Amino acid sequence: MAVEWVRDNIAAFGGDLSRMILFGQSAGAASVDSYTYSWASDPIVSGFLMESGAAGFGEALPSDNAEGWYNVSATLGCGTNATANSSEILSCLQSKDVWELLDAMESSSFTFNPSVDNITGFADYPALSKAGKFAQLPIVTGNNDFEAGIYIEVYALINQTESYTYWENHDNTTFACPAGARANVSASYGLPTWRYRWFGNFPNTRLFTNPDSGAYHCSEIPFIWDTLPTGPGIPEDTEEETSIRAYIQGAWAAFAKNASGGLSTYEGGWPQYSPFEPTLIRLAYDNVTGTNLALPDIYDATCLTTYPIPDTNGWPNVSTTSSPSSTYFASGAIVMAGRPRLEVLVAFILGVVLLSASIIID
Repeated sequence: MAVEWVRDNIAAFGGDLSRMILFGQSAGAASVDSYTYSWASDPIVSGFLMESGAAGFGEALPSDNAEGWYNVSATLGCGTNATANSSEILSCLQSKDVWELLDAMESSSFTFNPSVDNITGFADYPALSKAGKFAQLPIVTGNNDFEAGIYIEVYALINQTESYTYWENHDNTTFACPAGARANVSASYGLPTWRYRWFGNFPNTRLFTNPDSGAYHCSEIPFIWDTLPTGPGIPEDTEEETSIRAYIQGAWAAFAKNASGGLSTYEGGWPQYSPFEPTLIRLAYDNVTGTNLALPDIYDATCLTTYPIPDTNGWPNVSTTSSPSSTYFASGAIVMAGRPRLEVLVAFILGVVLLSASIIID
């Protein structure tokens, strides 16, 4: 409905209907990707940009959230489906304040996620991808080098620590591997696809030091929106930081203006993604402005699978193809570790959802 409204009204704001894209970060990115499967035949927009999130290539969606709903309602004394009708339960829950609800959600040991309804959420995204049942439009997708940096800080607030191996696995299964899998899906159809990995790490963005928090989850957002932290005791932007900020803003705008080819000519050009060539764009690598290309396998080698598993003999050309190579889809369903319950709450509270339509005015 929101996208339809923008389509119907964008011209009144000086916008161009042909230059609408959706982009989001974290849960917003997963929402954008879900959209590509839900409205595969009539997506309205011309491209998708997804920062640190993908639909269905990490933790599978639950069939429903009824168990969690009744766990929370019982915890708050509102009954269950065995003791009260749905309207009574809803009315009771609506009388509780948000902190009671959050505490009950935490104690219920249940994570509320989008669920399978076969409209906005599906049980098998790899199968849909193999069948070509997604919006076949240009995409930009990627993740941050150390997403866990923000979660380490949050865990510390509740006196909980985990090993580096735990956080490395967390980053790969939740962010990096799903991003790689989703990029492979679009690239296997010959669609314009760009994949990045964000490395920005500066004195005024660090959450902690020794070792520092690195390029953590959400750390790229202030660069895109020009909201880098300022104030007493906060270091000023470095020269490199200012340059990188302008560069990434220009890249995102180039994609919005021309999703099919804007990045190909931006600042010397971004190469379209292939898992077999150095086309993974490392943004702010060593805090240097530019693409800094790398082989995807440097980071994907640890993934349980980067569905679909590629075969160079069947890799399509960059020109659009109607279906992927038969050899490229050699793998079955993806297997990923489950997501910690606290992470979902953090994503809800801290993950700034940037699901939006870009309005470009020349």
